[in-house]
Amino acid sequence: MLHHRIHCCVAAVLLAACQGPTRGPSAVQALAGPTPTLETLAWELLNCEAILTLLPATAADLQPHLPEGFRPLPLADAVAEMDVPVDAFDGNIGVETFVCASGTGLAGELMPMSYGSYYVMVEPPEAYRRDVDFHFIKWDVLVPDAPRREWLQAHGVPALDGDVTTTLFQQQGDFKVGDQTLSMGGSTHRLSANGVAAYAKTEGSISEFTMTPNGLVEWRADWVFTGVSNGAVVVDVGAGNLLADVVGTGPVVGASFIGSLSFVNGVIVLPPAAE
Repeated sequence: MLHHRIHCCVAAVLLAACQGPTRGPSAVQALAGPTPTLETLAWELLNCEAILTLLPATAADLQPHLPEGFRPLPLADAVAEMDVPVDAFDGNIGVETFVCASGTGLAGELMPMSYGSYYVMVEPPEAYRRDVDFHFIKWDVLVPDAPRREWLQAHGVPALDGDVTTTLFQQQGDFKVGDQTLSMGGSTHRLSANGVAAYAKTEGSISEFTMTPNGLVEWRADWVFTGVSNGAVVVDVGAGNLLADVVGTGPVVGASFIGSLSFVNGVIVLPPAAE
C-alpha cells in the first residue's frame, strides 16, 4: 500500500485537434477482419481532453493482478520518454480520464463519450509482444455506452458504468492544467495535473491486454497527440477498487500526460469462446 510521492513529477499535454488523422498501414488494421475463432470490435476515441497518469507501485503488489509472464516496468523506465527523475519503485500503475467529442458505439455509431481505466505498463512475454510503442495490462474500464458495455461484459471484460467530469481544463502553449474526476463502478478518483514541458512524440501505437475467464482480450489502437506536455499529477484515490488495493487511498503524486488526443484505427480482439 503506497502513499509515496515522486519528487520530480511529470504531466503530458495532449492538445485536441485530431480529426481522424490518416497514418500509414497499422498493426491495428491487420487485425480488423474477424476470423473463425476470434471476435473483433472496432473502437475509437476522438478529440478528447484527457489526463493519463503513471503512479508509483511495487512489483509485489502488482503481481497478483497480472497474467503469467507479464512483468511491470519499473516506474523510471515507464516514464523514461518524459525524461524526469522519479523515485526507485520497481513497478507502476495508472489511471486515466477522457472526455471525448466522440467515441464508437456498439454498432459503429459515433457519440459523445467518456472513458477511463486502470492499467500498468508492462514487458510482455514473447507470445504477446507486438510491434507497438507501449504494452499494457488494462483492468477495469469505463464504458458508459450500455449496449457496448453489456456486450463486453458478456465476453468477460470488466467493463463498468460511470462517467468523467471536468472541473477545469485549460491549455496555453506548452502549459496545461486540468482537473477531472473519474466515477467508475462505485469508486471515485480526482486527477489534478499540470503540464509544463512539451512532449516530442505526436503519434504511436499501443497494445493492451485484459484478463477474462476465456483468456486475454487485446485492445490495439494508434494514438495521436497534438501539443503534448509533461508535468505533475496528484490523484486523490477513492476506496473500493483495484487502484486503491495497490497504492492505498488518498493523494498520490505521479507523472502524467495532459491535453487533447485521439485513439484511432482501434480494434478489440476477443479470445475464442469456451467450448
